[in-house]
Amino acid sequence: MITRSDIRQETNTATYSRGQQVWQDGKVHDLNVEEKQTKSGETVTEITALVEGSHGEYYDVAVTVDEQGSEILSDTCTCPAYQKYWGMCKHCVAVMLAYIEWRKE
Repeated sequence: MITRSDIRQETNTATYSRGQQVWQDGKVHDLNVEEKQTKSGETVTEITALVEGSHGEYYDVAVTVDEQGSEILSDTCTCPAYQKYWGMCKHCVAVMLAYIEWRKE
């Protein structure tokens, strides 16, 4: 099961903190969670959402996880920082934190 610790390993401390603030500020919208089968028969979870940026723009975020193996398999975001820096951007972090809370329900 994916944890906050797993998310922290995919980014740096500053980005994790900024992503946590984005999530706490309620900027994650249209969270969608779907389980899918891979070609090899494994089940993965695809998480998508729109995340409101700091200037009112919205970014598309998609993260694929293996809940059984507690592994983040892939992530993508349409924000400029995603292409420039290593690891998850703050928008991906915010979506993953929203997913963890959604999963508790």
